[in-house]
Amino acid sequence: MKKIILIFIGIILSFDARAAMRIGLEDTVAKILAASQDIRKAELNVQKSEAVYRAARSGRLPQVNATASIMNNINLDGPGKARYVSIPNLPVIDNTGNEIGFVPTGIGGFRVPDNIGIAGVELVQPIYTFGRIGHGLDAARSAIRIAESSAELARREMRVAAVQIYYGAKMAENIQKIMTASLESTRRNQRALTAGGGRANKANLLRISTDIAIKESQVSEARFNYESAMRMLKIMADIDDDVVVILSDEIPSAFIRAGDARIESYPEWDIYQEAHNASRSAMKSKRADWLPTLAATASYNYFMLHTDMDVWNGTREQNASVGLAIQIPIFDGGRARFQATQDAREADRAMQDLDKAKKLRGNELTDAIERHNFGIENMKIQTRALDLARQTYSMSANRFASGQTSAVELSDVESSLVQLEIALLNTRVQTAIAAENIRKLVGEK
Repeated sequence: MKKIILIFIGIILSFDARAAMRIGLEDTVAKILAASQDIRKAELNVQKSEAVYRAARSGRLPQVNATASIMNNINLDGPGKARYVSIPNLPVIDNTGNEIGFVPTGIGGFRVPDNIGIAGVELVQPIYTFGRIGHGLDAARSAIRIAESSAELARREMRVAAVQIYYGAKMAENIQKIMTASLESTRRNQRALTAGGGRANKANLLRISTDIAIKESQVSEARFNYESAMRMLKIMADIDDDVVVILSDEIPSAFIRAGDARIESYPEWDIYQEAHNASRSAMKSKRADWLPTLAATASYNYFMLHTDMDVWNGTREQNASVGLAIQIPIFDGGRARFQATQDAREADRAMQDLDKAKKLRGNELTDAIERHNFGIENMKIQTRALDLARQTYSMSANRFASGQTSAVELSDVESSLVQLEIALLNTRVQTAIAAENIRKLVGEK
């Protein structure tokens, strides 16, 4: 029986080992980035912009079209008869310009075939469009760079969010440990107080019982917060809910002070700059719509003619031609001009957005550096205060055990200790997130 129980316990432990996943900060970040739908959509936008560019580039290539048709010419005077065309005799003109007679043609007329079949191929090669195609391609290239910058911005922002999720879950785990340890400490004090028999003070017992009830509630809340944070981490990292996740990396406790830094380039700035470039190029392309378009043309046509629908057995003719074609716009109701004006205003607005974004991101960097450096200094103060609080609690616990102090004093000292532990933990998390924000803005890995 004992052997069966040991085997059963071994199976349970092996199942838990298989289901457990140890994961650190960078692994969590990588999983969240890989599972991010926002990043995936941004990458799809890059592919879409590349397809738009290739479509625009096709405007420079030859356009080849084939056509085929069968037509029936209806003689309105006699729908059942073929159309008849008379050929008049040609007049004879003398040197003075007077008509002196006619030259007989010998042909009274001819019948136009009722049915005509035509098949042909036409090729058009643009030669010069005064920048309409070229500026359109410039706008499409800018759209690609906008999509690429948007994807990079999404990756940077999602990385910061992933770091916040990881450290948030780790902080919730540590707070749960702190609150659980505080509860167990209070329970030990209660046992020590009641172990003395008649020495126990009723007021002390009541205060400790109250503290235990409060801390049990706090532990329950801390457990809920931890489980909620872990569920969010699993969802964002695309980890199955039944997998036991162990966060292996601790929250950093040592940081290097951040010096002055500048944002040389930032994806958001690139987006607005390229939006300006794209609008300017689109404006120039629209203005080119007012100008002529020169193209080379070539065509080949094959004709089949017959008095009935059997054109395949009728008369056959063919012709081919090459030449130049020029298209000159005359009047479009102001469409091109209004569209160019719209693009010009869009370009101006992009520059306004760029100027505002530079100010905002510059202020964000300053705030992140100050928050990071403040966190380092505040951690030193909190660490010293925490050391003193631990010493004070140790002394109070010894005095309480010997009956020299009350449960009220011990509770107050322990409450201060717990608050300092959580405050120091929060400062470490905020400092680490500030460091990540600096890396996001400056572009460092």
